[in-house]
Amino acid sequence: MGGKVKKGKNMKAAITKKMRGRIAGAFVLIMPLLFSIYTLNAYADVDDDIETGEQQLFTKSITGGLDAYATFIGAKTLYPDDPVVNAYLAFTRMLYYAFTGDPI
Repeated sequence: MGGKVKKGKNMKAAITKKMRGRIAGAFVLIMPLLFSIYTLNAYADVDDDIETGEQQLFTKSITGGLDAYATFIGAKTLYPDDPVVNAYLAFTRMLYYAFTGDPI
């Protein structure tokens, strides 16, 4: 009877060890996928902000130019190193000053 108890405990330990290995393997596979999805979404957001600002800017109205400036200011806080956002922000900043006379 003593031999069966040891065999049962060893079997449970082997199953537990096997399950831990599967869980760790799944974790190793899933985490890079989650990070890649996050990275893709981060770039999609900056593209959405740029597209929104462009649409506002190309309405060819003062209100559209001021709205584009506000959009690019918001995008700059989220994506401070994006060159497209910085270029549009510089351009719309000049428009803002020209339209309002308010130095920034």
